[in-house]
Amino acid sequence: MKQFLRQLKKSFKENPKSGVFFNNIFSFREIGNKTHGDMTEILLDHYINKYLSQFTSQHIGKKKFRAKESEEDLEVRNKKTKKTFFLSLKNYGDQGPLQIRTDKNSQLFTALATMKDNNVKQQKQRIALLLQELLDINVLCFLYNEKEKHFRVCVVDTDAMIRKFDKIQFIDEGKG
Repeated sequence: MKQFLRQLKKSFKENPKSGVFFNNIFSFREIGNKTHGDMTEILLDHYINKYLSQFTSQHIGKKKFRAKESEEDLEVRNKKTKKTFFLSLKNYGDQGPLQIRTDKNSQLFTALATMKDNNVKQQKQRIALLLQELLDINVLCFLYNEKEKHFRVCVVDTDAMIRKFDKIQFIDEGKG
């Protein structure tokens, strides 16, 4: 995965077409959020196959999503090592909050709501295990600014997020 990210970053810097490709896709947001998300999946699949010589990609998002199997959008393979990994792509405006994963079964909320143990160390261990299970996914976030016509790609390091979290607190007031 790290080798893939290095090559992707290098390609974005060196390939003048990358900015044009992705900014054109993000302009689809004016048509609808779902449209530009789907287009990003298709474009990144095409981009990997065309410009990242060490990797191949297959767009699996629609097939797996419709089957309710997973949230992964691309299957990426290293041509040399034959190792495969999956990517989940997220698109956001660069000022908004990020949703890394959809907890369809409300596992985290249910676990937190039923936690009666006052032992902070045990709570952190239980939450860390649950987060590890929920966040066991490679996520690339495309953050873009429509007015300035630029984008950034953010890699979500879920292992670091789990190591660094201090507490999760339930707030029963206000919105959200």
